[in-house]
Amino acid sequence: MNTILNNRSEPVHIMTLEADDRTEFFFTVTPRDNDSPENMLARLAEAARDVNAQPVALDVFGGPGSGANRAALLGDAFGDVAFPVTWVEEKSGQASRLAGLQAWGVSGAPVQPLVFEGNMLGACFDTPNFRYCRLGGVTPPDIACAPSEQADAVFRHMDAALRMNDMHFNQVARTWFFNHHLLDWYDVFNAVRDSFFREHNVYDNLVPASTGIEGGNPVGAALVAGALAAAPCNADVGVCAVPSPLQCAAIEYGSSFSRATEIHEPGLRRLYISGTASISPDGESQFPGDVAAQVTRTMEVAGAILESRNMDLANTARITGYFKHAEDIPAFETWRAETNAPAVPIVLVHNDVCRDDLLFEIELDAISVDE
Repeated sequence: MNTILNNRSEPVHIMTLEADDRTEFFFTVTPRDNDSPENMLARLAEAARDVNAQPVALDVFGGPGSGANRAALLGDAFGDVAFPVTWVEEKSGQASRLAGLQAWGVSGAPVQPLVFEGNMLGACFDTPNFRYCRLGGVTPPDIACAPSEQADAVFRHMDAALRMNDMHFNQVARTWFFNHHLLDWYDVFNAVRDSFFREHNVYDNLVPASTGIEGGNPVGAALVAGALAAAPCNADVGVCAVPSPLQCAAIEYGSSFSRATEIHEPGLRRLYISGTASISPDGESQFPGDVAAQVTRTMEVAGAILESRNMDLANTARITGYFKHAEDIPAFETWRAETNAPAVPIVLVHNDVCRDDLLFEIELDAISVDE
């Protein structure tokens, strides 16, 4: 039987999924006062070692230039880094500060690193019901190219890496795109994604849940990306799109992603809610200039998706909140206090959202076990 445990201790938040054949861990680390990247990464690595978890993926959010010494920082904490790392740089702040760390780890199932053209792009593991492959830190090979060409190269790298593991892009349930100077070329990015999806018949199968957000990266590429692919092993499991009860489908206004996707198997469901903002049912931005109202509406939308799958915030394994303005970041905790919402494993980041008038966006992963 599958069970979920939550350890909300201050050093590292850990949600634990215990299955018959393995245990999965979802780690979140946020900074203490005067914390350093070295200390935060060391806390995460120690927490993973304490539960004998092999890392599957790590996402790091830090100030501009925070990734300059990432190889040394990661090596000191983890030793041999045999898993993908997506290092996203914020719009402001100090390079000596990390906004947070999010990681996924597994014990009881071997994790196989996926190296493509000399780069650590992914990690894979098998369960009785799925083969999982998590890609991360995917950047284009030539950062001198136009952003459109870089985006196309990133999609093709992800597809080629999956094929090395006997998988393909049609099995991708979730994607993440951190586009440097997002607002300058988001329409161009969407056109590249649409073209790739048509070429690979994605629209005929599952359109992944996705996040498209501003974010720099240490190599200076136009974007850095990640993906989660899940290949079913039998007929009793599957992956499906989940609509948003309070919003229209994103594809109706030209964005090729599902509002959410769910990976389901007997006794276990994983819900991946896309980057979600204060957007009305007709696709228009709501509450311009009012960050508090946008946070409230965004959380109502996310809550309605959770409720539609018989979940709530207590089921969350990981949340990332993105604020257009750094001074607005306390608005999330204000919302939580005013609504008496439970504490959640969230990392709050200062980066642009995909529209000028949107001030806040979240993405959310949740897990439910069924008796």
